[in-house]
Amino acid sequence: MPLVACPKCATNLKIPDGSSGNVKCPKCGTIFPVAAKPAAAPAFEVVEDTPASAPRPAAKPQPIEPDFEVLDEPKPKKKVVALDDDDDDDRPRSKRRRDDEDDDDDDRPRKKKKKRRDYDDYDDDDDWRPTDKGSSFGPAKVGMLMVSISLWMYASTFALFAFFLLIAWLGASIPNGLMIVTGLLGLANWVVGLIGLGFCIAGPSKSRGLAIAATAVAAVHLVMAFVVANNEKTMNIGAMSIGLASGLSRAERLKSLGEKVQKETDPARRREYEREARELIDSLGDTTGIGRTKSEMRWHDLATLIPISDLLIANLAYESKTFDDYVLGLLAGLLEVARGVLIILLMGAVARAARDHDVAGRSMMSMIVFSIGIGVAMIVWLIISVIGHESKPSTSTSSRGGIDWLIGGALIVFLVHLGTLVYPAVLALGAKNAAARRAR
Repeated sequence: MPLVACPKCATNLKIPDGSSGNVKCPKCGTIFPVAAKPAAAPAFEVVEDTPASAPRPAAKPQPIEPDFEVLDEPKPKKKVVALDDDDDDDRPRSKRRRDDEDDDDDDRPRKKKKKRRDYDDYDDDDDWRPTDKGSSFGPAKVGMLMVSISLWMYASTFALFAFFLLIAWLGASIPNGLMIVTGLLGLANWVVGLIGLGFCIAGPSKSRGLAIAATAVAAVHLVMAFVVANNEKTMNIGAMSIGLASGLSRAERLKSLGEKVQKETDPARRREYEREARELIDSLGDTTGIGRTKSEMRWHDLATLIPISDLLIANLAYESKTFDDYVLGLLAGLLEVARGVLIILLMGAVARAARDHDVAGRSMMSMIVFSIGIGVAMIVWLIISVIGHESKPSTSTSSRGGIDWLIGGALIVFLVHLGTLVYPAVLALGAKNAAARRAR
């Protein structure tokens, strides 16, 4: 029997051969016409008829078949993916098209989920909610800006130290008053940095822990810097090298003036040389960085104490007997190093929270460069200590050569620390821009 599908509900009906006319669907009641189809040729051929004498069996009454038969009922729609090469699908094209559209709708959410899966590491935090944009990334933007400013000021102190040391090495005299400038610049650096870290505490929750840790370390370091600056036994060898170069230039100038006084025959010029010599003698006691100066506090120690921590290996090798006097400055220098590392890690955390993976990746490189700079400075001071302790000067020329080694090593250390701070200062601006984009 041929099968006919209802055009409305797609129910398959079984129609007797040769039937024609209108058929009513028992499911939805739709009446639709059915055309008669020619009967198919029999699949067999009668070879021998039954003899006429043989009695024919009584014909059994044939059951009356209904005009149609329900083969299956429509099932609830299921989201099935239709294949284009399925030639045996009896469903109408409109039915298959609707199923295909349903399947397409099912594919779209799965694609979105797959796209969001790339950010699973960052989507589990409340910072992604739109209500947190202004409340968390706004303070982080201000905090990163102030941290960047503090790092530029921090780098400027090393630049000033290197400049003062260079001109003192070339023969100029650096008065102690100029070193107060470096101390004030360093103090401003710590204060601005602390305020910026305080803003970062109110930033994204992912970076809040690092912001709190960096703020605590920076506050303790600031207190330790004041303690070391007023301690007579602790010496900052970086600033001491500036005072040593300046005092050496003054001593050479005094020697030259003494020779001129002896050779000068004009009384007026001789009195001028003698007056200049007395001024130089009075200023020799104001040598920056060597013990306590005329000022009660060594302001240059507020600029940086990292050069004290750079002497760790050299002091363990050659100054172990006086290591007790070195511990206080060492702790302050190590706190300064920890502050720098935590600030760099904080930049990466803020950038990751703001989805700036480029800045977050570069923060790790910046921390590596900063750590390498500390290691290079330690090696330089160790080499200077080896030269100073292993060589035995016998003349004034060789003694000046040892001082030149010390000054040259200090200049290298200042430039190394200056170079390692430029990259984090630029990186802080990148973290600030990333937070600003999220705060809009």
